[in-house]
Amino acid sequence: WSDFTAYDWRDVRWRYFAAALLTCSGAMLLTFVRWFVLVWAQGFPFRLHDALRLGFIGYVFNFLGPGSVGGDLVKAVLIVREQQSRRMIAAATVVIDRIVGLLALLIIGALAVLVPTRLSLDPAFAAGKAVFWIGSAVGLVALAVTMHPALPRSRWLNRLVHWPVVGRPIGELINALLIYQTRRRIVLFTIVLSLISHLGLLVGFYLG
Repeated sequence: WSDFTAYDWRDVRWRYFAAALLTCSGAMLLTFVRWFVLVWAQGFPFRLHDALRLGFIGYVFNFLGPGSVGGDLVKAVLIVREQQSRRMIAAATVVIDRIVGLLALLIIGALAVLVPTRLSLDPAFAAGKAVFWIGSAVGLVALAVTMHPALPRSRWLNRLVHWPVVGRPIGELINALLIYQTRRRIVLFTIVLSLISHLGLLVGFYLG
């Protein structure tokens, strides 16, 4: 608080501040739209208004809980309370939304390290570059495997459906996966939204 009150606000370029605020706000709203699309694709009675409402509540709890996990947990609990069926899948959309966002972040990082900078000479930069490229490659391969029709019909996966206790949830997840496989363009659309959102945050930080 002392640093905040001691800051000389006369040095602020308010045009850039306003542009940064709008850009970051737009990027944040895109993450809520991304989650809405993932939930809507599963056929839930879920409106964009609901995604914005629960998204903003979860975003507030990001600052109260252990990192962004706190906000995701709140969102999962709230959507489960509001849905009358397939509640586990409703909660799983929060996790899927986080995975899609992470994949897009790795892709942005993998592209960013291609730009030559002074950091390229730092040994730690090489390690970070490897993490981004390996993470992006693994994520894209995992996405391709997940969207392949053979995965939900594999013998080993369908055997798990008959297991006690965990069989039913696994069966629901398989059905949810089949729905996403019939709507691959929607899944790709959420990745595009994530890329735009991350780029928006980067621009917002630069303007700030």
